[in-house]
Parts: sequence; C-alpha cells; structure tokens
Amino acid sequence: MQDAFVQSRAWSYLHVVLVLFSFRFFPIWLSLLADITSASNIAFLIIDVQNCFLSGGSLAVNEGDDVIPIINDIRCKYETQFSLVVLSQDWHCSDHISFASQHPGSSPLQVIQLYYGQNKTLCQLEAACDVKYSVNQTLWPDHCVINTTSANFGGNLTRKTSDRVIRKGYNCKVDSYSAFFDNGGFEHTELHSLLQSSGIEVVFVAGLASDYCVYYTSVDAVNLGKFVKWIITYHKCNVNDYAYMAIYAFT
Repeated sequence: MQDAFVQSRAWSYLHVVLVLFSFRFFPIWLSLLADITSASNIAFLIIDVQNCFLSGGSLAVNEGDDVIPIINDIRCKYETQFSLVVLSQDWHCSDHISFASQHPGSSPLQVIQLYYGQNKTLCQLEAACDVKYSVNQTLWPDHCVINTTSANFGGNLTRKTSDRVIRKGYNCKVDSYSAFFDNGGFEHTELHSLLQSSGIEVVFVAGLASDYCVYYTSVDAVNLGKFVKWIITYHKCNVNDYAYMAIYAFT
C-alpha cells in the first residue's frame, strides 16, 4: 500500500527559496523583486486568496488579509514582468471529505487516514475494499463551498480580465492543497498544461497559506520542472508548527 503522492514530494526543493516576510519590511522585498524579474516567461500564481481564508472566514488565516495589499502592489509595479497571472480557487462540495463535519466525533485539525482502492476511489471502510493508497487527511471546518460567498476571491484583491482561474478541491472524495494535483496525485488540474502552453520558465507564488496550499503548489512546480526562483508568501500559517517545516524545506 502506498502513502499516495504526498511522500513523493518530500525533499526535491534544491532550487527553491522561500521568503517569509513581515508586512512592515515589504518595501525591501519589492526592491529585491526588481533585480530578479529579468527572466523571460514568468507566471505569477496567486493561491487561494478567498473569503474563507480571510478575516471573518470559517478557516481564516491569522492576519491573512495583509497579503492582499502585497499582491496588489506587486501587480501594480511588476505587471509587465509577468507573462501569465493565475489565481487558484479552493472549490469544495458541501459534503467534502476534508470537512470535520462529515466525520462524526471528529474535530477540526484532527488528522485521519483515508484509504483508496486500485481504481483510486475512496474506501468507505478499510476492510471493504482492496486498499492500494492511503492519504493523511487533516480535517477542516467547512470552507470555500462551491457557489457561496465563502469561496469568492477577496473583494480588495486586484483582478484583471486576462487572469486565469484554476479551481481545485472539487472532487468530493479527495482534498487538494496544490493547484496542480489533488493530495493523492490521482487527478491534475489544467495548471501544468497552461504553464507549458504559455512557455513559462519561472513561477512566483503568493497567497494563503504558506504551510499548506502555497507550500504544495510550490513543491509541485519544482517537481514539474518549473524554476521557482522566489516564493513570496505571507508570514502567517494555518497551523504554526508547519511554518518552520516550510522555511527549512525550501532553503
């Protein structure tokens, strides 16, 4: 039985630098950006800046709203440097497998094991099917439900008609932190093919939160051959214990 996909991402981060910064030092990082945007064909990936992760949301990242002026300022100053701007959008059904509400007796942030058969469908009971894959699943409050205001992008986030939106997590039976793959590696979004067709060589990543969706999106970008020269994210995480893992894995 394989611990599907997540472990295969483990330590292939040699070409990645993660920058966690405080908002008060933002002008310094902007000056650095001016020096490192000389590469051609750069994509700016904006990860999950949605109401559910902002203040008042059901899974709000502490001070996560502060990432919005950072992203907006980067777009204002360096828009011409980006060949492509992509926004990822968590897009869950109301009974999503990652919701603690769907597991009686469980609570948010509890970690459970999910089992999948050879055809990559969820086993309702481990003994009820031939288990081929297992996936660790952190349980979350209900969030970013399809066609609700919770799933909408933050109202103050700069948007343009040329932006592309990649939805993830819409499979009710498997979670998806990365904007490239679900957590089992069973299915992929259209993001990789979009980057390929656009000739993207370098990706910049920003958004929420650095310990989950920004992190795994960045790892997958590296594994798919995209040079993640800098990852720009906010210093707050959903689960503080993972912040240090994110820092050291990328440096």
